[in-house]
Amino acid sequence: MIDDLIKQLDGLLDKYYVKIIGENVNANKRRNNLLNVIKDFHCDVLTILQNTKITARKEIVLFALEMEKAMADHDPEKGDSWKDCDVEELRKSFQKKMEDVEDYWHLTVPQQMLVDLANLCMRLYNRMGGD
Repeated sequence: MIDDLIKQLDGLLDKYYVKIIGENVNANKRRNNLLNVIKDFHCDVLTILQNTKITARKEIVLFALEMEKAMADHDPEKGDSWKDCDVEELRKSFQKKMEDVEDYWHLTVPQQMLVDLANLCMRLYNRMGGD
């Protein structure tokens, strides 16, 4: 069941990747394309999840999409360079970002800081052997 879900989601990612990235698309165009397809992608993901016995909370799906938007914004200059980054460097980046969040905690923590923190967690998870 999980393998089938992953295949369906991979197919969606392939479909939307072409719409988001395109050929020779600059960063602003890619961001605009991404924002334009997020709603459709979200609906398709929820449809797939509803057709399986696996449920995903809407809040998790929306947060994951925010994470992807933030990662896509950095693609032109960084791409997937984090996949080759030293785990210790990622850990230090995470620690620094967490300190930044703590500095703002008594005020209002910008949501983007939390998305960036989550992306650092994802990168660490992946580099430490997570799929």
